[in-house]
Amino acid sequence: MTTRTIITSQVSGPLRFTFQQVASEPDPVFVRNGTPKHPRDLLKHQSIGMRMSHGGIYHWELERKGQKLQMDLPVRMALNEMLAIKQAVLQGLGIGFISEWFIEQELLSGALVPVLVPWCQPFAGLRLYYSGRRFVPARLRALIELIHELHLATSPSRVLQAG
Repeated sequence: MTTRTIITSQVSGPLRFTFQQVASEPDPVFVRNGTPKHPRDLLKHQSIGMRMSHGGIYHWELERKGQKLQMDLPVRMALNEMLAIKQAVLQGLGIGFISEWFIEQELLSGALVPVLVPWCQPFAGLRLYYSGRRFVPARLRALIELIHELHLATSPSRVLQAG
């Protein structure tokens, strides 16, 4: 009996170097419900929930100085598409927990206000995995180069400041 060993090698490269989820809501809603200063203050707000593929609602994961919390907030509605969640938050229907890069323009314009930034810790970003074979197709190589160019062009801008 012959045994064959298949050796696979993969290379991974970052697509986005860091992520940061951010709790955000239009400023008038904070005037009505109060701006959260601590995660427990979020319980006074309705949230726009993220419906996960298994059917459950995402529990917000917050962390500060080693203290980790998973928040199960009152959900006004649950959606499974980030653009729909962003639109619901922009309409003032509830507070959202959305990736900073996805709402960067709304944060810069003031349409959305970040809260609890010290509790929203950055984490490793998305990665692209591809075969580590010697031959990398030209289209894949072009994509990898474009990703690196875009990262270099956008990496200096940071919307959120921990305070």
